[in-house]
Amino acid sequence: SLYTMDAINSDVAYSKYSSYNNYITLGRDTVDKIYDMDDDTFRIEKNFHRTVNDAMAFGSFGLSHSSSTLNSDPIQMLRRLGFSYGGHYIKYKGSTYVTDSIFGIKYVMEKGATITDGEEAPIVETNNHYDNLVLANGNDKEIIYVYENPYALPIGFMADNAIADADVSGDNPFVNQNKLLSALISDKKYDYFKKIELDDTVPENVQSSTYGNHLKFVPRVEGENSQVEFLFTTPTTDMVYMYLPSSYERKVNLWLNDDFLDYYYEGGNMVIQTLGRFNAGEQSSLIATITEEKNEVLFRDEWFYYLDEKAFQSAIAKLKESPLDITYFKEDHLIGNVTAKEDGILFTSITYEPGWTVTVDGKEVEPVKLCDALIGVPVSQGTHTIEMKFFPHGMKLGIILSLSGLIVVILIAIYENKSKKVLLDRLTEV
Repeated sequence: SLYTMDAINSDVAYSKYSSYNNYITLGRDTVDKIYDMDDDTFRIEKNFHRTVNDAMAFGSFGLSHSSSTLNSDPIQMLRRLGFSYGGHYIKYKGSTYVTDSIFGIKYVMEKGATITDGEEAPIVETNNHYDNLVLANGNDKEIIYVYENPYALPIGFMADNAIADADVSGDNPFVNQNKLLSALISDKKYDYFKKIELDDTVPENVQSSTYGNHLKFVPRVEGENSQVEFLFTTPTTDMVYMYLPSSYERKVNLWLNDDFLDYYYEGGNMVIQTLGRFNAGEQSSLIATITEEKNEVLFRDEWFYYLDEKAFQSAIAKLKESPLDITYFKEDHLIGNVTAKEDGILFTSITYEPGWTVTVDGKEVEPVKLCDALIGVPVSQGTHTIEMKFFPHGMKLGIILSLSGLIVVILIAIYENKSKKVLLDRLTEV
């Protein structure tokens, strides 16, 4: 073990205690304060990252996670919903009102300005999505603001039977979210996200060509600014989002109305990008500048959408009518009560894994796999007690084999000890 730790440190290098102590300490303290304020069961996420396992380090429940043995199904589901992803990780970047609500993200943390020379950091009254600032927690180095999501759904709630057939395998995350939210409500599809047609696409110092099903842009004159500008007009004041699909991720810089917005593509940044709110009828500009190190960008499409917030709020209010009221909760065991107004499926944002046992009113039932990744429980009309227990698949056999191996080792040791004693006795007689 010591050799392995030393080898990893030589190859990769461990972070010094001083580099993460303040970050982790403040994060844990902020999470503790949130749980002191709210003892419900919910997820907490944040718009900043040291690692994708920060939620584990902070002691909170989140979406972000990295593990070499992580089930790939939830990664692929969240990727298709517009989140940042990798071969063995998912990161909370690319969220919308819809995904925050469905996955029970009740609080979102945002890092404030660094505190210097004893001066307090300015309070930011709003983040990209939420206005309700419920906590500001800081020390002499930095501050974390916590915003509440008023639309967060519980970990489990009653949904229409149509959710069992919901298909979110397409490549357009807005269409997938429309399908998901629609199926939770009924078997009728509704477009909560509505597409915004571009007014114009304006290239500057670039030449374009077709590359398969992509449009490729490269600089005409290297060393000078090269960019592609997308002009769009918003029909309402509802939240606007953007997604630029590509099979060839080349880092670009995004500028919204001449202000730097974010990086895109490389580093897990091909995600749904929140653009914000605009005046109805206002034309805005999103610019993608080609970086010198990549010298090209390839777009398969350009998707700009706004969320019909009135319809979204109505849908969330309906789903909140039949929540799973959790009476006992541990990471591997929960009990709760739910009242179904009609036969349906209890939708949970718990990942489907071999090893879950689900009972309804004490009788074991077979859970339904939703969206290829989540647990659903068929429930009839009426009030029911739901119990879910998790015991890792294969652990029972592993325990049996381990104990069997231990017994064999003990028997061998006893046998060898007796054999040595017999041999010693014979040698003594000789």
